[in-house]
Amino acid sequence: MKSFKILLKIMVLLLSISMFFAGCGSDELPNDWVLVWYDDFDGQSLNLDKWVYDIGHGDIPPDIWGWGNNELQAYTSSTENVKVENGNLVITARYLGGNVDEKNYTSGRIKTLGKYAFKYGKISARVKLIKGRGLWAAFWLLGNNFATLGWPQCGEMDIIECGADGDYQSVGGAIHWRNDTNSTTWPEYWTYTNDITTLLSGYFADDYHVFELEWNENETIWRMDNQEYFRQDITIAERSELHNRYFILLNLAVGSTNTEYTGYVTPDTSAFPASMYVDWVRVYQWNGIDGVGEISDSSSSSGIINHKITGDIAKVYSERVGVQIENLAWYIWSGTTLIGDGTNDSADGGTEYRTITTNNVGLSWFGWGIHAQIGSSYDLSDYDYLVFAFKKPGTGGYASDINVVLEDINETKHTVLVDVTGMTPDTWVTNVVNLSNVSPLDLQKLTMLFSMGGTNMSPGVIYFDDVYFTKVDPTQ
Repeated sequence: MKSFKILLKIMVLLLSISMFFAGCGSDELPNDWVLVWYDDFDGQSLNLDKWVYDIGHGDIPPDIWGWGNNELQAYTSSTENVKVENGNLVITARYLGGNVDEKNYTSGRIKTLGKYAFKYGKISARVKLIKGRGLWAAFWLLGNNFATLGWPQCGEMDIIECGADGDYQSVGGAIHWRNDTNSTTWPEYWTYTNDITTLLSGYFADDYHVFELEWNENETIWRMDNQEYFRQDITIAERSELHNRYFILLNLAVGSTNTEYTGYVTPDTSAFPASMYVDWVRVYQWNGIDGVGEISDSSSSSGIINHKITGDIAKVYSERVGVQIENLAWYIWSGTTLIGDGTNDSADGGTEYRTITTNNVGLSWFGWGIHAQIGSSYDLSDYDYLVFAFKKPGTGGYASDINVVLEDINETKHTVLVDVTGMTPDTWVTNVVNLSNVSPLDLQKLTMLFSMGGTNMSPGVIYFDDVYFTKVDPTQ
């Protein structure tokens, strides 16, 4: 297995992968599938350029814990729970003794959030799973906008869930999304569908198996050892969450709400310690294209995932035709409040615009911004102009002395003053920033793509819309 991994790395470096046999039950990949991300776990420790740890009991104030599922374990970064050994990632759940209703279990959960996310492709892993009542192993994907939208609005795709009714001869695959009702009551406001595959003999803890999810703009397909067992249509409007970028997670939980796929509330303490083993994780994309070919990832020397943006127009907040830049997060700082989206009279003739109120609270700087997710930056060096639309209200107060700020990963900023006082009320004004004048800002590694703020802004209302990067000055 190790010699094969070395050969694979050589193939990746030469960018000449045309065919690949994963072995041990995995499928033969056609010429058009290109390996774009992987971890073979052949080092001495977890590669922190690719993974980060989840830590703790998943506490949500005031006192809700258990990672949303009434799980019992605390996740740690200790090698007692997560380690790389003999070419495997080993995640171990341990029982510390004491009452099973208390937090007396530890385990491990790692993710690629801020390191790697992707849209569409084929993701697979070679895994030896666990056996023991109360153990719940998972290999899954979560929407990269989880931090801003929360769950289930971000979407979820489960490649493996092992613990179904405690038999450990079955694994399940599932997708989760926000349903189209107006309910905010748990669990009515989320929906899922799933299916399982079952071994004819033995347990998943006895040997390795290859688990795979193929995902494109039309459907998701689950396979075990190259045998399809589940397929779902994701073109349904209600399932729009399943077309975001997703990051990868691996974890071993202990206990949970007793459902058909999570196992038992009360663990069998004689099963501990228990470990799941992951030989490798790999992501392939068709012809190496991420999503629809508009955003591609490359790792910078700082470990930041840098997204190269292409196309005539790169949308930040707009209904214009062009590339919708993904993985952007809203940040609202002190002294401002986001009222929400407007429903008419937008700058570009659509229905969306944003309304902000500001308060003169005497802070040295305050405002709001559209920022890359932590661990990411954007290469917009192909573009020549930043464009945004802005207006002030006809009645009531309006904020003045507005600065538009761009920032790169080195925290270098470029600031443009918006002349609010000279604007005609209730009239959208197009503002154009010539990007040739933003040096020394690094346009190849932008983190703050658009923000508005200032010092001693007067209190009032701000409307903005139609924020995008373009190669052509729209005012000419």
